[in-house]
Amino acid sequence: MSLRNSTKNGKSYLPPSYARQKRISQCRSRGGNWNVCDDLNKYYMIKAIIFDLWETLGTKNIGISKVFFEHFSVPPEKRVLEKYEKAVQLKIWNSEEDMVRSLLRDFDISLAKENIIWTQNLFREGIEKATLFPGTLELLESIRGRYRLALISNTSIFESKVLDKLKIRNFFDVISFSWEIGILKPSVELFEQTLQKL
Repeated sequence: MSLRNSTKNGKSYLPPSYARQKRISQCRSRGGNWNVCDDLNKYYMIKAIIFDLWETLGTKNIGISKVFFEHFSVPPEKRVLEKYEKAVQLKIWNSEEDMVRSLLRDFDISLAKENIIWTQNLFREGIEKATLFPGTLELLESIRGRYRLALISNTSIFESKVLDKLKIRNFFDVISFSWEIGILKPSVELFEQTLQKL
């Protein structure tokens, strides 16, 4: 982006990084105390970075909810994905079977043994196939220690164990899973709780 004024929504604005530097330069050129100007610089510095897990750092290589909806012919109603997330990603389940039974019940699907086994296998497939995107480890390595790092993810208690499989758990100062906190992204409260821990 150009360092000159740009337009956004019909209004003139400066790119954030340039605006920051301009304020610091103005502070110094007006004879501002260098300590005050440096504090201004520190104020604008990025101190922490929050990542999402799925489809940001890595992928399950299978759309679990999509496959589930297609297999059981779940109609594409409004908020169907939110219903799915609330069904599996907000509770601390004692077992995969408990989670699957609850999910099937929420979508009025028969609790027949074959449905339970099929759904359990679907979740396990997502964990087994999970991979990081190319360059993720290198990125995390390059910023570790320079910034506080956090991870926020809507995920089930069982899927969250993939952090160990992918060997990325130790990169993060704070990890916030929806099943632990009982809140789904993009809730502001979930981000606020994470920021407080950072």
